[in-house]
Amino acid sequence: TISYEVISAIILLSVILISGSCILRTLMITQEYL
Repeated sequence: TISYEVISAIILLSVILISGSCILRTLMITQEYL
């Protein structure tokens, strides 16, 4: 069985990756306008 710590770590990693990609996308868009 998968432990609770592993599940929470996977969720945290996925959230960080999704937020990181969104931040990178917004940074690229703002740099294009500058």
